[in-house]
Amino acid sequence: EGRHFDFESFISTKLGFGKYHYLVVLSLLFVEISDGIQAITSNFSLTSFSRDSRAQKELHLSQAEVSFFSSVFYLGVALGVIFVGFLSNKFGRRPCLLMGIFFQLASGLLLSMNIGYQWFCFFRLFYGMGFGVTLTMASLIVT
Repeated sequence: EGRHFDFESFISTKLGFGKYHYLVVLSLLFVEISDGIQAITSNFSLTSFSRDSRAQKELHLSQAEVSFFSSVFYLGVALGVIFVGFLSNKFGRRPCLLMGIFFQLASGLLLSMNIGYQWFCFFRLFYGMGFGVTLTMASLIVT
């Protein structure tokens, strides 16, 4: 009958996909990209801190410190996932998602301006917390 539907009008009229849904998809995309970047940077930094590496010798790191460096991110993820339930009940899902994204951005920038092993571990912990929050909140918002 001459009616023409393009993809955008079909999505917006038939499925009710609006501005909010686009923001949710963008936030999920950010979470996935952030996860990939974290995995890549972890691999680079862990190989530079591996046993008997030049970085380990220059920074005078023990094997225990190298092991702690590799697990502090996952400690942060665990803390973020644990506390996000309480925070989302108190403040809402969207503010928690935005807070997690802010934590990731801020701690990621501070990680790039690393001034020592202790600060690097500290900011890596906060990056993990932000990642745990965004991963949980993005999954909850979609479902």
